[in-house]
Amino acid sequence: MLHHLTSIKITLVLAACLVLLGMPLTASAEDDESTSDTNELKSEKESSKKTEKDKPKDKKKDKKKKTIKELVKKSALIDGLFSIYRDKKTGETRLLIKQEQLDKEFLYFTYIENGVAAAGWGRTRGSYHTYAAKLFKVHRYYDRLEFVEYNTSYYFDPKKAISRAADANISPAVIFSEKIEAEDKKSGNLLIKADKLFLTEAFYPYKPIPQGKQKKDEGFKLGKLSKEKSKIRNVRNYPKNTDIIVEYIYENSAPKNDGGAEVTDPRYITLVAQHTLMEAPETPMAPRFDDPRMGYFTHEVTDLSSTELLPYRDMIRRFRLEKKHPTAELSEPVKPITFWLENTTPEEIRPIIKAAALQWNIAFEKAGFKNAVVVKIQPDDADWQAGDMRYNVIRWVSSPSRFYSGYGPSFIDPRSGEVLGADIMLEHAVITDQILTQQILGAGSLASSTENTCNVAAEAHNNLLYGMTSLRALGANSAEQQRMLEEFLYFLTLHEIGHTLGLTHNFRSSHLHSLVDIFNPEKTYAEGLLGSVMDYPAVAFNANNSDETNYQFWTKKPGPYDLWAIEYGYSLAQAGEKIEQERLNAILTRSTEPELAYANDGADMRAPGKGIDPRVNIWDLSSDPIGFSEMQIEHVNYIQEKLATKLLVEGESYEKLLIGHRVSSYRLGRASSTLARFIGGVYVDRSMVGQPGATAPLTPVPEDDQRRALSIIEKYVFAPNAFDNFNVHANKLLPQRRGFSHYSKTEDPKLHKMVWAIQKDMLNQFMHRDLVERLLDSVHYGNTYSLVDFYEELTAAIFSAESKIRGKHLPTKPTVRLCAAAAGYA
Repeated sequence: MLHHLTSIKITLVLAACLVLLGMPLTASAEDDESTSDTNELKSEKESSKKTEKDKPKDKKKDKKKKTIKELVKKSALIDGLFSIYRDKKTGETRLLIKQEQLDKEFLYFTYIENGVAAAGWGRTRGSYHTYAAKLFKVHRYYDRLEFVEYNTSYYFDPKKAISRAADANISPAVIFSEKIEAEDKKSGNLLIKADKLFLTEAFYPYKPIPQGKQKKDEGFKLGKLSKEKSKIRNVRNYPKNTDIIVEYIYENSAPKNDGGAEVTDPRYITLVAQHTLMEAPETPMAPRFDDPRMGYFTHEVTDLSSTELLPYRDMIRRFRLEKKHPTAELSEPVKPITFWLENTTPEEIRPIIKAAALQWNIAFEKAGFKNAVVVKIQPDDADWQAGDMRYNVIRWVSSPSRFYSGYGPSFIDPRSGEVLGADIMLEHAVITDQILTQQILGAGSLASSTENTCNVAAEAHNNLLYGMTSLRALGANSAEQQRMLEEFLYFLTLHEIGHTLGLTHNFRSSHLHSLVDIFNPEKTYAEGLLGSVMDYPAVAFNANNSDETNYQFWTKKPGPYDLWAIEYGYSLAQAGEKIEQERLNAILTRSTEPELAYANDGADMRAPGKGIDPRVNIWDLSSDPIGFSEMQIEHVNYIQEKLATKLLVEGESYEKLLIGHRVSSYRLGRASSTLARFIGGVYVDRSMVGQPGATAPLTPVPEDDQRRALSIIEKYVFAPNAFDNFNVHANKLLPQRRGFSHYSKTEDPKLHKMVWAIQKDMLNQFMHRDLVERLLDSVHYGNTYSLVDFYEELTAAIFSAESKIRGKHLPTKPTVRLCAAAAGYA
């Protein structure tokens, strides 16, 4: 029995092995061969019974790939630089890439055609986002096309062996990849679907990319980009550029902020952006390089093949100008710089803006060009729009945001610095009596001004409001008021066109004339009121002869600095590299001439603790800004009693008087801020070593000027009666009611809050750690006004009058220690 069971086990194991080997269990070798043949015959017979249509199909193998012609037969062709096909029924887009366009350099640029200020800086009409156009190529990778952006911030001299390592650790950006949908074997043309390229943020992130650790912020934010709602609005195609206008919809189901009145529904925000794909100039313009002694916008480039200490090849931004007659000293350009006035511009001011723009031709004559700038007016039936990058447009808009920044942007070829397109945005509110409420009515706060952006429209408009308020208070006639408005438009137009020409701000240029000469119209109209139109000057009022206004309010022509800068940037190169460099150096060595003084926003002292040179500021004027500031404060106080008589109109509300009061306090605050920056200030000279006429790079402000500035601040900011004139109409300072807006805050004029805003700005500057450090350090390079002396005198300026009233003695040294402790030096 045991033997039988063992035999069964062996048989089962063998059977299992045979099954694993794929052999039958019961047939012999002969039976196996016979059975196999029978099965094969049976299989063939069964197969023969099946019809062709019953066979399973391989859809991928049998499906015929469509040609380009078949794929686009229901689409409209929009031909141009890049051929775009748009489906007539669905709106889907396809992009045709020609064989010769593969691996070729193209440029990409984008700007906002419409948006809302609540979405953040740079998200309103006319805002440029790629000041240096992106350089990209289209590459083929097997069955896909890739759009690749290349870094233009570095340079390698092709003559040096190290240039073979030009791609080391520099990362290109593959911004888009798409499967090739069809290919024309004969022409080599390739077709891809394009919606994902333009309806996403592949080219540019319009929603800001978070930087670093984000603070909890309840402010307005864009939501998530909607794939379903976003759409291509329009495609405009030309031989050298392709424009795709896209409406991006951002959704946020639970917004923390309503974004203001201009936002229809904060859950759904629309940004209309234009993508422009451009043909890169076949021959890049010869670059001209930046110099710290004058101010051009630049494209910063580092020479990684250089062994120099400062391996910079920063290219200035400028239009390409070539002479019709190359050997002539003065010649018209082959292609002038043409600006078009948008047909939205009020007809009555078009002649003023045109005349102002043409004033730049004075500067270009110094560079050897006649009629370099041309101005035309866009016809009402024009077949092009302001967003067309073939046109440089001076645009006129009226929007809720009123004074957004970025008024005169341009974009360049990053290979050369050549300006390829520019627009200028002017807000209708600048010629009205309307006020930027959050800036001026906010109790005189000065914090709204920021550095490194162009706030000239807002600052100049504030100046205009104060200027008009003063003229009315002084009883000036309508002709004088009209002259101020026209001069303002001249200045604003000149300033913004200057930005498009490549010029940065110059906050040193307001010191061109003496305190006496700024009121001499024969001198200022002939020479210009400023050294440069790229400043933010104050409108001057003469407190010594207050009721007369027969002097210039705003400059109407480029100043001597502007002529000098344009000569450097636009005069044509001479034969030979060495001769050319000598020619440019000869221009630059003139920087020590007083009328060519320059300093940009980076040294600006608008905010407490910023900058060190008090001459680099806004809202100042004359070669004696301390005396000028005192004069303007006296004028502000002088007109306060006159305001009610001249501004209040029977049958109207008291709003005009309130605005006059607020712009007056803002002006006083600006003048006080100018004075405060002289204390502990250091004059900066960026001349090169050994340059004729140069002074030491760092020279402390003379002690007498520092003490003079503090004494004026004591009298007009800290004295118990400093603001008495601002109280004469206190019971009339009531804003006009609109709906329920007056319930958000109490309606009283908050006189002490206004005073505190001005005094706080002084104290923020005086107690700032940077100022303390500078007062300590500058002793070693010539400052004779010590930190101890300053804090003792500041304490006296603030408390001495109050102490005398109460019969108390002032603490001195302990107060100095307290001040130092507050600044971080205890």
